[in-house]
Amino acid sequence: MFLLYISIYVRIKPIHKEKFFADINSTMINVFFFLKFKTQLRRTKPDIVSQIDDTLIRAITDAGGRISGERSLISAVFNEDSTGFWLDMYIMIENMRKLMEASVDLFGYALVIGNKGIAFPEQLCRFLSGKGGVFLDSKATKKFIPYAEFEKPSEWLNDRKVSKYGSNGFFRIKELTVFKTAAKSELDLHRDVFKILEREQKRNILILGPEFSHLRGGLYKYLKKINNEFPAVTICFGGTGLSALIDAWSGSIRSLSNASTEEIDNLWELLFRDRIRDEVSDFIIRSVKRYLFLLFEYYFSSAQKKKRVPVLVLENIHLATDTAMNLLLDFLSAMDIENKKNLYIIGTGQSDIQPEKMRKWSDIFKNTRTIDKEEKTFVLPRLPMELWEIVCAVSIFSRYFSPELYQRLFEEDEKNPAMIARAFSILHTLGVIDNPREPRLMNRHFEEKSMLIPEDKSDRVKTLVRRRLLNWAAKRNINPCFRLLTIIASLDGVNQIDDLLLLKSISGDIINNTTSDIEAALGNGQFDELFNTKAAAIKYIYRTSHALHAGNEADIENAFKELPAECESFSILKSQIIVNFCAYYLGCRDIAAASAKAKEAILLGQNSNSFCLPQAYRLFSLVCLSRQQAAETIEYLNFALSNAEKAGNYYEMGISAYYAAASQFLYGDIFNAKRLARKSIEQSLAVGRPEWADLSRFLEGRLYFELGDYREALDIFQGLHREPFGAKTEEKDHLFDAWIYRSKIYSQNPRISRPENANHDALLFEIEAAYLAEDYERAVELSGAFKNPFSQENFLYTEQPDWRSGYMQCEYLFFSHGEIQDRFTCLFNSLALSRLSSLETAKPGSYNGDEAMQNMQRILRDERLCEMDPWDAFYFYAMYRVLENTGANIVDMSTAVSMAFKRLQRRASRIEDVETRRQYLNGTRWNRELCLAAREFKLI
Repeated sequence: MFLLYISIYVRIKPIHKEKFFADINSTMINVFFFLKFKTQLRRTKPDIVSQIDDTLIRAITDAGGRISGERSLISAVFNEDSTGFWLDMYIMIENMRKLMEASVDLFGYALVIGNKGIAFPEQLCRFLSGKGGVFLDSKATKKFIPYAEFEKPSEWLNDRKVSKYGSNGFFRIKELTVFKTAAKSELDLHRDVFKILEREQKRNILILGPEFSHLRGGLYKYLKKINNEFPAVTICFGGTGLSALIDAWSGSIRSLSNASTEEIDNLWELLFRDRIRDEVSDFIIRSVKRYLFLLFEYYFSSAQKKKRVPVLVLENIHLATDTAMNLLLDFLSAMDIENKKNLYIIGTGQSDIQPEKMRKWSDIFKNTRTIDKEEKTFVLPRLPMELWEIVCAVSIFSRYFSPELYQRLFEEDEKNPAMIARAFSILHTLGVIDNPREPRLMNRHFEEKSMLIPEDKSDRVKTLVRRRLLNWAAKRNINPCFRLLTIIASLDGVNQIDDLLLLKSISGDIINNTTSDIEAALGNGQFDELFNTKAAAIKYIYRTSHALHAGNEADIENAFKELPAECESFSILKSQIIVNFCAYYLGCRDIAAASAKAKEAILLGQNSNSFCLPQAYRLFSLVCLSRQQAAETIEYLNFALSNAEKAGNYYEMGISAYYAAASQFLYGDIFNAKRLARKSIEQSLAVGRPEWADLSRFLEGRLYFELGDYREALDIFQGLHREPFGAKTEEKDHLFDAWIYRSKIYSQNPRISRPENANHDALLFEIEAAYLAEDYERAVELSGAFKNPFSQENFLYTEQPDWRSGYMQCEYLFFSHGEIQDRFTCLFNSLALSRLSSLETAKPGSYNGDEAMQNMQRILRDERLCEMDPWDAFYFYAMYRVLENTGANIVDMSTAVSMAFKRLQRRASRIEDVETRRQYLNGTRWNRELCLAAREFKLI
């Protein structure tokens, strides 16, 4: 009898690849089930027969079998070449035996399993049902030995030489194996660890030993003693990127309290999607710090309520990546004194940890204990092939996924959930994994041994893991990146990397500014090795996209000087190259060329690249915006948003929502503009694009300003200045200072000082402030001295936020040559001049009211002036004030007010929401004054 728990002995030294497992060819397995007197039993015991049929059919389908056969004989065929197949058979047999033995009114049954076709299956099953039980042919029996004790044919045939229908070739199952605990290892350090922890009396301690997995048992035994079932926050180093920190939000920690965990969950989802990246963005680092703060705040609160000791376990500190280690150490050092004093930290690792890494941990662990043991024999349990396959899969899964997800991953690959749960249970019983719900291998030797399975089995496991990674990337559970491509390649899946995944991965790293792996691959030849004939096209896409997303005007010009790569046979890549050219031509304000490229990209995208299609629609909408086609702009941005959602291009959704909000603002519908700006903020943060979130938040502040809610606008601008979502830069700070200044002018006092680090916007608003403070001479002086930096053609950035001015990427897409600034200075110059010309205190002839009138007429007669200018109505109202100040007749003044009020009403009518429309008409200072003038002239 070959029992599962019999062990083999392996020296604890590097394990060389040996032929541990026999090479088993995949075969088709046939299963037949026959119930004696089934027709009669259907009449007398229909419920029992139905239950038997349902149980068997469900077990067959769960195990991946295909059912065929007549009513009297249920037959099925299986492909043995699937993970955990014989364990599936074990569960099926176990369920059928329990059901048949519980039904005392049955007359006999036969469940027959064989590797080859049976000439007369029904006759064989009828004969075997007289003996009753589960029968396997000789080949199937060899595979099933670890799971059962068998009776030889001579035993169950009672030594009679009866060989009907080949029955003497079948073994009958006597008992199914009860899996027992594996023999203890001679290298069992659990007791030593337990004693050390008891002796140290809850002082932070680092325990170093020859192999961590032997330390875990004693550690968790001690934690159970001091905290009962209250879990420790566990950070197990050894995976990719920041996965060790991300996985600390485990199922056991989440279940500690009923308190709301929405923010932690949202951060966890964001971080989980970036878990396989070795290089992470600054935004992700800030998000990790916030996530750790919330996690420990939640954990400390739970520990206090349950009167338990808060414990942090740091496993395998010798495997910690520099990024994860530094983040954690920074967080722990910043933790408040009270929590730091209460937190009990236990670290474990190998005794040969590098001195440099050890020094970094020394501030946390003043107390270190090293367990020295001579190298002894370690015992590995003898597992059947299917369990070694599952161990191998768990080992590879552990590099990329959280342990709590392994069951789900197997199920997603259409593995029987009951079989996987049973496999984890067996492996836990045998000491291979530490927890069946969140399985981690207890020892590196299990991982090494699992990698020695035959090549065809190893390929099957790699395929399983590869499928899950590709599937999760397609579903956006994991963000595609260059690191993912190298992982897929390491799992022998280079041919599985399609053009769309290539594009998503390269784009993802460019957008997140995590391109060091790509740059390294370009330098060492890995790029060409991975992409072969596509390498030239991918390189061109990378260089041009990277320039558009992160470069200045010179970088972009240089990137597009290079001739595009040949990519006619790669339509998906070709469409991205065309889209990049469209963005470049828009930046150069070559609208005709941009339009042609956008149309070409749309046609190509509709046929073969839905991922690039939303970007093509968005860029064509900007072409329309540059041509002052407001309706077409909004329509194509709607196409961009809907197609981005449909194609799963979530990076594009945030930027398209921003441009849609800006376009709605120009159109006049501030309500929808606010809704879209909020959508852009949320979507940009969800995909790790904080700069676009900052720009959309800034636009949100401008929208509140346009509604006259100056205090809310001030709060938004100050919040951005204090703590932006993205990087804090000097250019952004100067812009926020300018708009904080303007908000204070309107909400507090126009006489406040201009910020010291003034950008062009602040200089504009100083003119406005001087006029509102009734310092008209200064307003004239400042407006006359103002030099418009945007009066000449400037490169227009469409793929990256532009912080030069608060008007960039909004009005500047609709207006060119700095028209907004020119009108702004001209308007306040005219208002100030007209006021000075009417004042008795002014020097006669010094200030000419006619000049003010001419300036205003130049604005109003400008053929480029249209209703899309947010100050359209105000220009006509300003004309009324100039007429009033210069003593014009009542008819001219009435005409100016009438025109201004009609334009204001027309713009307000585009606002869908009634309350927002009311606020727009009555909240804004200038609109309120215009409405008062309209009442005075009896227009209301």
